[in-house]
Amino acid sequence: MYEKSIPDGVLEDARRLQASLGGADKVKMDEYLSSVREIETRIQTVERTSKSSPVSYPVPSESVPSDFGERARLMTDLLVLAFQTDLTRVPTVLLSIEQSPPAYGAEIGIPGGHHWLTHHSGDKEKIEKVTQINCYHIKSLVYALEKMKAVNEGDRTLLDHSMIVYGSEISDGNRHDTATCRSSSRAAGAAQ
Repeated sequence: MYEKSIPDGVLEDARRLQASLGGADKVKMDEYLSSVREIETRIQTVERTSKSSPVSYPVPSESVPSDFGERARLMTDLLVLAFQTDLTRVPTVLLSIEQSPPAYGAEIGIPGGHHWLTHHSGDKEKIEKVTQINCYHIKSLVYALEKMKAVNEGDRTLLDHSMIVYGSEISDGNRHDTATCRSSSRAAGAAQ
């Protein structure tokens, strides 16, 4: 029932619309339809190649990429398309649920669960692994920013017309402490 391609489903309407558009708008429409097709193809590839893994906690369906990086890139690409079409201008992106046990073995060689590593008890090796995971998350943000910078909106880019807020829910996961973050903010404010 839902096996049709999205661009194929709207192709006739898109052709009628393109006939009435000027040159730049035709190019923009073609870019958009090509982007939707490309993301759709990547999702289909993931659905064909995903393997379920036996774990004791709830797992996403097999249509969700097991590779964190590909999942984050697919969500970012869909988000950028939503921005381009003004379907939304206020999204929230959750890279992972902090209490879930995602591991980053395939992506950055860290097989231990992220949440458990934040309970490091001062172990420098665990702290380093949490730092590597945080850096990996920042690389996902950079990917999003670069995609937004590549989209022209008149004389500026989508990124130029956007405000991005990036954060974490806690300052010190080992102690479940947010005070460090608050006192750092206060200290920074007082210094100004």
